[in-house]
Amino acid sequence: MLKNNSDLVLKKTIDFDSRSFMWTSIAKGNEINDDLLVIYKTFKKHNLIDKKTTLLTFYEVFKGRELEKIKVKINWTGSLRLLIYFFVRLAHRQHIILDSSVQWIQLEKTFLWKQKPIKRENSAEIFSKLYTYKSEPKNAMIIEDVLRQLF
Repeated sequence: MLKNNSDLVLKKTIDFDSRSFMWTSIAKGNEINDDLLVIYKTFKKHNLIDKKTTLLTFYEVFKGRELEKIKVKINWTGSLRLLIYFFVRLAHRQHIILDSSVQWIQLEKTFLWKQKPIKRENSAEIFSKLYTYKSEPKNAMIIEDVLRQLF
């Protein structure tokens, strides 16, 4: 018999409300940094992230860092629709651990869009309309191609 209820308390391993996205490496033998480096280089090559974005800044967004400790956001220079598409595809392919109740807060706290803050309401609206268009976002193949490289 338990002496008190404190033995029954379970600790949360990840508090999604206050942390950045959590990357999970799917391919056997791949390291998280290897996956993120491939994405980082591809996004730089295709001018989807600002040229000033450092690899360290990019890593921090996907390492489950406390949001308050992330001082520099990634400046996304592609379309906002493409950024939302990227995160939808990451979640679908299980590359990130995602809590849908806070995903737009995480995006708002870790990314800028063309040097401007991203509003969670806008992200949610774009997400809700993402598949109602007749086509994928422009440059969606860049996202698909880089994600295929991770397997």
